[in-house]
Amino acid sequence: MFSTLFPAVSAFPNSTPDFLSTGKSGTCSAVPERAGGRAAFMLYDGPPTANGSPGIHHVLARIFKDVICRYRTMKGYQVLRKGGWDTHGLPVELGIEQDWASPASATSRSTGSKSSTRDAARASSATVQRVGGDDRPHRLLGGHGRPYVTLENDYIESGWWILKTLWDRGLLYQGMRGHAPLPAMRHQPQLPRAGPGLPGRHADPSVFVKFSSSPQVPAHPSPTHWTSAASPPSCWRGRRRPWTLPGNTALAVDRNRSIPSSELEENGPGNASLWPPRWWRTTSGRSTPSSGRCRGSELVGLAYTPLYPPASFGSRISRFESGVLSSSDGEQDFAPRWLPPTSFPWKTAPGIVHIAPAFGDEDLGLGREKGLNFVQPWTCRASSPATTPSLGKFVKDADPEIMAISRSAACCIIATSTTTPTPFCWRCDTPLLYYAKSSWYIRTSALKDDLVDGQNSRINCLHALSTLLKGEPSYKNVICLGLILDERGRKMSKRVGNVVEPLPLLDEHGADALRWYLFTASQPGEARRFSSRLVNQTLRQVLLTLWNIYSFFTGYATIDKFDPSQKPAGWKPENELDRWVLSELNELVAEVDRCMENYDPTMQGRRIQEFVDRLSNCVHLADYPVADDSLVDDDLMEATRLAMRISSMGRAARSKSGLKVRQPLASAAIRTRTPSERAFVAQVRPQILDELNIKDIELLDDDSALVQQAQEQAGGEPETVVSVGHYTASLEAGYLVAMNGEITPELAEEGMARELVHRIQGLRRGANFEVTDHIQTWYEAPEELSQATYIVPELPEVESVRRSLLRSGLAGRTITSAEIGWAKTVKHPSADEFAASLAGRTVEDVGRRAKYLLFPLAGQPEATFVAHLGMTGNLVVQPGEQEQHPMTRHVFALDDGRELRFVDGRKFGKLWLADDLGKILPPLGPEPLGDEFTTEWLADSLAKRNAPVKALLLDQSIAAGIGNIYADEALFLSGIRPDRPASELSADEMVRLRQGIIDCLNAGFAVYDRARDLRWPEPPEPMGTWSHPRDAGTPCPNCGGEITSTRIRARGTWFCQGCQV
Repeated sequence: MFSTLFPAVSAFPNSTPDFLSTGKSGTCSAVPERAGGRAAFMLYDGPPTANGSPGIHHVLARIFKDVICRYRTMKGYQVLRKGGWDTHGLPVELGIEQDWASPASATSRSTGSKSSTRDAARASSATVQRVGGDDRPHRLLGGHGRPYVTLENDYIESGWWILKTLWDRGLLYQGMRGHAPLPAMRHQPQLPRAGPGLPGRHADPSVFVKFSSSPQVPAHPSPTHWTSAASPPSCWRGRRRPWTLPGNTALAVDRNRSIPSSELEENGPGNASLWPPRWWRTTSGRSTPSSGRCRGSELVGLAYTPLYPPASFGSRISRFESGVLSSSDGEQDFAPRWLPPTSFPWKTAPGIVHIAPAFGDEDLGLGREKGLNFVQPWTCRASSPATTPSLGKFVKDADPEIMAISRSAACCIIATSTTTPTPFCWRCDTPLLYYAKSSWYIRTSALKDDLVDGQNSRINCLHALSTLLKGEPSYKNVICLGLILDERGRKMSKRVGNVVEPLPLLDEHGADALRWYLFTASQPGEARRFSSRLVNQTLRQVLLTLWNIYSFFTGYATIDKFDPSQKPAGWKPENELDRWVLSELNELVAEVDRCMENYDPTMQGRRIQEFVDRLSNCVHLADYPVADDSLVDDDLMEATRLAMRISSMGRAARSKSGLKVRQPLASAAIRTRTPSERAFVAQVRPQILDELNIKDIELLDDDSALVQQAQEQAGGEPETVVSVGHYTASLEAGYLVAMNGEITPELAEEGMARELVHRIQGLRRGANFEVTDHIQTWYEAPEELSQATYIVPELPEVESVRRSLLRSGLAGRTITSAEIGWAKTVKHPSADEFAASLAGRTVEDVGRRAKYLLFPLAGQPEATFVAHLGMTGNLVVQPGEQEQHPMTRHVFALDDGRELRFVDGRKFGKLWLADDLGKILPPLGPEPLGDEFTTEWLADSLAKRNAPVKALLLDQSIAAGIGNIYADEALFLSGIRPDRPASELSADEMVRLRQGIIDCLNAGFAVYDRARDLRWPEPPEPMGTWSHPRDAGTPCPNCGGEITSTRIRARGTWFCQGCQV
């Protein structure tokens, strides 16, 4: 039950405190207990890092976890989740460095590990206490009240238990791998944290070195000297860098490559070098003659003289034996040689590549495979010993000394400089140098067939550990989230200064707008741009629309005391719009269910843009709705969606032509994309007429003149609006909707009446009136506007026409011919077919259903002539020789020389020839003066309805034909207030109400019968004929009290507060 009106003005940020107060009451904490004993659903909640303030990326992860958990809770699962805090890793170290106000390199030299660990624990604990795991500012469920923290002993002990278990199973081993450690910190940063060098940022020398064959090796038919370079400029493996040359222990050669040789001046006369002439021209700018070619297989096994004796750099020589590194016998055992790798990955090299296993990871792998020597002249801090020629410098700074040694030994042929995309540390811009390090590793390859690839290192680690420890996966579903970028598409970073903090956004836009934008902006794994402007756009386009819809509903639901819980069992609506809404809703429920079962919150969010989670916690704890397939009507949904498209196109045409929606138009011409859609247009015809405020719809064929001219005007544009005569046509995706812009005087009058109502409503809003406020309105207007506000005739006037036609003897007369003067009045079939079908048919009777006049016709096929008088219509039988009224639109000649004439000043009347009245007439209840309209029927129709009784009397499915004036009169005669809930009426009041309806209608019939003239009927003047005046403030004729006015369901209502209770 709705007890209060919904606020007319939204305040989304202010709704979050309401949620917080609900959360503090303990309701959120009761979510797991609510599903006690049911199937469990567990979430591995990846912990945020405990450094600094929460970022928008934390909100992104939290809301995706939250929506999945909410859905599972609504589906009846017991959702188990436990949040945590990650207090290890680079983000925490970075926070400490900022506290110390010292760069990373200085920190590592001046601070001990104990101090660093102690400060990390202190900083992390402060963050955990400050943020406290409180999800409520993000409108999320609980689960973080007792988080785990990775620096606490119970968590650390679980890590040691895992390592001990893996050790016992032989899955923990010590090995060596090639990494790119940060020299200052001696640790390996995660690859995503290492960025490529920017152009011009790191200039590296590119050194071309001559490798001479060893004199101990027998002569070979190939040349005795070969020249090779490190990698060509496009090779990224870092072989151009001089600091790697002291670690050289082999040359890899492609045995299948034919390598050209050149005679170089640097080698002396007669000595050829394996060097492509084109490379020589590129590097030195000189030409050199070619001396032949040599296949790589001819070089395999040859030894060459080491460039740098390891002793000169104080380096220990080791060797790989069976893949394990062991000590060597010294420099006498150091004999680098040519070798063929199993595969030659360096496709851009000239067939020869220098190998240094102490550095690159591929080189290290080749050293294990071939049993190569291992020489590592640099320390893990990337510096050389002080006893070496480079004097303990950082290796990049030692490049000149290394090249000088090469030149003095006649090994360096040429050196150039090139800018390369060197990986660098994102924190201090220090280059990351590849270095082989020894560490402990888990042997995941032992169970590689049971593992799957993971996009995220943490979730992949969970899966690997679970498989190794228990032989089963740790999770069944995983959602990987993309990065959040700023509005310009750059990654958010505190270092760059483009991080957006969530709490100010919540204060500005509210939680729902932030959550909904993050859900629907892009698929979870894709990057999404983010800014306050984009969140505000979601607020305006989605949430404010929903707010207005719900505000409108609750306003009238409160006034009508609507109680949705009182819906009768098995109730199904008869109104097409109601059936369409329920059909769409149930299809939505099923589709959202499918999306959420597939862990796709983004698609379900996009599908329900108009349904947003801003309900209170009691709704959060509701069960997930179950779709009722019996309420899904595919044809009706397709027809209604077509109506929406046509209405949208029609409004676009109105806008282009400057015609307000309040101005009624005579017709719209529609061309559908497929023939089957023509039937859909007929099905939703009333809705289209109402949405576009038009009187008629004309369906066009593809070859019609209007379609051809519109397409010619469009000039091939798929979506545009063009003008064709007095039509304005909107074209879109094969559809055409053309609005007839010709305004007749009658249409102009109706438009003025609508404009008057619009102005009055604007004054109401400007005066800050509530919907329930009763107002009195006075206006002064010229005669044409006063005439335009004339009200549509009520049922007694239509009944008086029927009685007049019966008295004229129309029943039994044969229509000999029909003359249609205004073809658009005829709704079915066409005007010509309508006229031809009536000729020769006899009128059997004159009947009425609600405000429709029915003339059943004799003969076959069975048919009924149906007429609706509209606003000013009238049907009269007059002698054929009598002068016609100027507003006579149609003439039907009768076999006795008289004529049935349809007079209609504003041409709003409608005519049909129907073989099935169900296709023409809306769902109607019994006639108020018929035998079926009993007290029992009225009581059954009203007993379970909480809407105001006045509103229900206007419902044509309860009683056909009761209009606004007669509903007021019937309630006055029965002594019942019009705003009382119908379910409160007693049995005696039901009797009085039925009799009041009958009495007031009979009185009205008598009035109109006395007033009716067979000439043009003037607008009736009912004032003074009713039991009570329809004028607020006037005295009641019964008790002398004051007549009060109000609005019920947007209809003016008058009643006496003294007589009506």
